[in-house]
Amino acid sequence: MNPLNWEAVVEIAISQPHPADWWDTILTAIGHLGTLRSELRARVITTTWLRLIGGVAVRPADLLHISGAENELDNLPDGVLRGKIPLLRLAPEIRNHNRFETFIKTVIPRPDESIKLLVELLKQHSQWRTGLTGEWNMEQCRDWTDALGDAPVEVLPVASFSKRCLNQKK
Repeated sequence: MNPLNWEAVVEIAISQPHPADWWDTILTAIGHLGTLRSELRARVITTTWLRLIGGVAVRPADLLHISGAENELDNLPDGVLRGKIPLLRLAPEIRNHNRFETFIKTVIPRPDESIKLLVELLKQHSQWRTGLTGEWNMEQCRDWTDALGDAPVEVLPVASFSKRCLNQKK
């Protein structure tokens, strides 16, 4: 007989017919574990168990999170996001859960992965292009962003993103 531990709790909850009914249990268990073994993390990411504000359940794999740029991500049109969901669209009780930060650190893709994804999403839309070409290192990006000053979001919407993202990399 296998003991009931926090890892087993996650496995049981995500295996239920409606795992979104067990979101609180899943977040609590992840919070207690602190890390997940890779196979379990893969199952948690691909299982539909997180509720949005409107009640629809989504997979953690569908989330897009860059700390400090939550409002900017939430304001992106759905056509730009192409199915990705900013964290601010999750139900407040999920975002306010006392183990949510552990979930972000454990399950959500790392900031550099999220930034790469965001770049891929934005570069498909001309209003979000920077005009920069080639590979740029962090210092060059920071210089470019500093040169923008307080460019109005209406004129260069990517400026606000760039500032927020670079501030997170300090």
